[in-house]
Amino acid sequence: MRFSIPVLAAACAALMVPSAVSAGTFDVIGCADGNGTGTHHGWTTDISGAFAYTSAGCAAGQGLSVSLDNTQVIASNARAWWTFAVPSGAQAESLSIEEVHGNHRVALGPSDGGHPTFAWTRDRTDGNYNGAQEFFSCTSFQGCRSVDGGLAWGPPSLNNTRAVRFWVICGGSQSCVPHPGQNQAYAAVRDIRVRIKDPNAPAVGSVDGSARADTTWHGSKSLSASATDSGGGLHSLRLSVDGQTVASGSYSGCRPPYRAPVPCPGSGSAELIYNPAQVPDGQHVIRAYVVDVAENASLAMGPRTVVFDNHPPAQTREGTIDAPEAQVGVELTATPAAFNGQNHTTTLQWRRCNADGTGCTDIPAATASTYTPTAQDEGKKLLLRTIATDAGGTATHTTAITAGPFADGRTVKPAAPVTAQGDPGQTPGVAAGTGSPAAAPAGAPVNPGASTSPGAVKLTVAGPSTRTVRFNRSATLSTRLRTAQGTPIAGATIYLLARSATSTSTSDQQVAAGRTDANGRARITSPKGANRILTAAYKPQPTDTAWAAKTEIKLYVRAASSLRLSRTRMRNGQLLRLSGRVQSRPLPRSGVLVQVQARRKGTKGWKAVAPARRTAGTWKLSYRFRSTTRTRTYEFRARVLRDSTYSYVTGSSNTRQVRVRG
Repeated sequence: MRFSIPVLAAACAALMVPSAVSAGTFDVIGCADGNGTGTHHGWTTDISGAFAYTSAGCAAGQGLSVSLDNTQVIASNARAWWTFAVPSGAQAESLSIEEVHGNHRVALGPSDGGHPTFAWTRDRTDGNYNGAQEFFSCTSFQGCRSVDGGLAWGPPSLNNTRAVRFWVICGGSQSCVPHPGQNQAYAAVRDIRVRIKDPNAPAVGSVDGSARADTTWHGSKSLSASATDSGGGLHSLRLSVDGQTVASGSYSGCRPPYRAPVPCPGSGSAELIYNPAQVPDGQHVIRAYVVDVAENASLAMGPRTVVFDNHPPAQTREGTIDAPEAQVGVELTATPAAFNGQNHTTTLQWRRCNADGTGCTDIPAATASTYTPTAQDEGKKLLLRTIATDAGGTATHTTAITAGPFADGRTVKPAAPVTAQGDPGQTPGVAAGTGSPAAAPAGAPVNPGASTSPGAVKLTVAGPSTRTVRFNRSATLSTRLRTAQGTPIAGATIYLLARSATSTSTSDQQVAAGRTDANGRARITSPKGANRILTAAYKPQPTDTAWAAKTEIKLYVRAASSLRLSRTRMRNGQLLRLSGRVQSRPLPRSGVLVQVQARRKGTKGWKAVAPARRTAGTWKLSYRFRSTTRTRTYEFRARVLRDSTYSYVTGSSNTRQVRVRG
């Protein structure tokens, strides 16, 4: 091959400052270390003719060199060269060379006959001028005797380039005859950087992991993606939150600096793990990309809107007890603290404390925003604790012990004195001037129609003052009516009154009644319903405007839901669909929270399989088994959670079982 070399002085070369790597390109670095670890990956060497040589002195910092023997007569067109080429195979068929940078040291001596020459040439991707299209040359015949320093070339000189090479050659039609003591032709290039253009983005395969499946992110999430790339190879899997990259995972073997034309794998799988604890709770938009070595990106997931829930609910309002004073028998109303959380649940709890604020204990079943102090509370202070819980944790707030009705050291006052009501005249069976039943023979029942004042008779209900029943079940109260001296009152009518336990209304409605037997006992059954306060009450005459005796019972009803499973036998990795309907109604406008729980059969601890979700009645959930390695039986249940606006306490569905084969 003979070169027709134009006059191109070294000073006229296309000198360039290396630009920043942009999307669609990557740099391959060769012969750049000089510390014993240098490499010429991607560069291959060849010679043609006698006394032409190449050597690799990268590890010693001397570069890749080409030379003609300065003691021999060199035949015309004898040459030595180094070549860098992008592959033309299936993986890298779209690659091309965009820039070349190198640190040159060239020395060309005088010669009789031929012309020692140093040159850069290229092969085009379209097949034209293979190996012979020059973009730089230096020949002693035209006065170029040396080059020392950096040279760089880029577009348009290297448009559509498949390979580049640098040469020394004996040019012209005659042999090159050395001059004594002079170099014929020597060149060395080091710190070589080839910028490769890669226009194609990766092709995404399968994508899996909790980051893809979960709609609420609590704790670390994982994501994996397989992919292929037809260019320089796969670099990384990246996750972004609201447009900012927050995590990445590398494909095996892809680490800069890059030392080969195809430095990264053409196929594989990468995984990343991300913990969103440093990001504020709430809704965020997430995306995932597969990125190749040239920063070409393909969307692997998203955009998806998910909820981050890694912090407890934040308090937005303090709770208060809204009354100027507290007194036994007078209902207190409180405004609970407010919280901002992610589908959080709120529970309330009244507490009883000593006058100095010590010794605080929970008051059983006092879990509404209203509470009526009892004799046990006299001389005490009362607090309302609000407890807000979501997947990120629990936050609490307790009303101030020195505010509202308890400011200035005040405590719960005694009950107000009771004033006798009823017929002031003497009635048979009533002691004159006392308003109390006259003494009766021992064991003889008292006339139930006798007028009595409050405190003259006692009405008791057997059992605890707070009770809980399952949904759609009635409650039966065993009552007994006696005089203050303990004598049973027979034939008396005991009325059963009811009012909502969650409403602020104090209006009672009669729901049932019963008549006492000879022992003063009566059994009365309450109709089915929601949480309510039942009052057993007695008055001697139907026309009396005040009750002579009454006793309250708090009746709580457990919420209920149906539960259906899409299958009862399955394999690990398959999807189980669960659904149901909240049966305990009415429902508040905001709906109720339902949480699905599971446990392995034979164990005691139930665990939530997903955060509680608010529903207006019917609900659905999908769950995939991922870690079952042998045959197991699991139990599921749906829990309808208590809420301050819901007229039921926490309850569960019936348990359902599924058998999973690993």
